[in-house]
Amino acid sequence: MKVFKYNLNLTDAQIITIPDLSEVIDVQVQDGSLVLWAIIDKETSLYSSVNIYIAATGQDFGNDFYLSYLATFQHEGFVGHVFYDYGIG
Repeated sequence: MKVFKYNLNLTDAQIITIPDLSEVIDVQVQDGSLVLWAIIDKETSLYSSVNIYIAATGQDFGNDFYLSYLATFQHEGFVGHVFYDYGIG
């Protein structure tokens, strides 16, 4: 197991691919870039899609109550709240 980072785009929705059984643990701004960290097993050959959603404070982003909250970040005056779910890889 190891902690690995994935660069994210500052957009409403995106998909990242990570090894199966990974655990997403945080999102923060690092050196001006939005980054997600996950605990991964590099030995696996199976991968899953993770749907990442970013909503601004007060922004309506639907009724997707199945989403898991991950983190809140601030970047150049923008406050974003990050949610995720596991897609079908």
